[in-house]
Amino acid sequence: METSAKSSASSFAGVRRASSAWAVRDWYHAKLPGGNDPDLSSVKGAMNRDGTFSRVRRGGAWCDPGWPFRSAFRQRFEPERRADHIGFRVVGVLPGPVTF
Repeated sequence: METSAKSSASSFAGVRRASSAWAVRDWYHAKLPGGNDPDLSSVKGAMNRDGTFSRVRRGGAWCDPGWPFRSAFRQRFEPERRADHIGFRVVGVLPGPVTF
């Protein structure tokens, strides 16, 4: 059964990476510097009112409409929270060309 749309790679080599779970990794920053792609994975953003910090939630999940699946969509998520649609993605690099 085909579960994702057939498409070519984006300019960032992203192919068919939509997932059934949100991915939470980087610390949340309300504003990112424009024009570049900084590695802010170890730099915490602004502190929340309760003294905690938030992570970035990306990717959409099985329970969401299609619009959150865009790779640019970011949402704040506290690491202490748990849900059945929040997880991690596994991405591997295959040795050689792949055709679909």
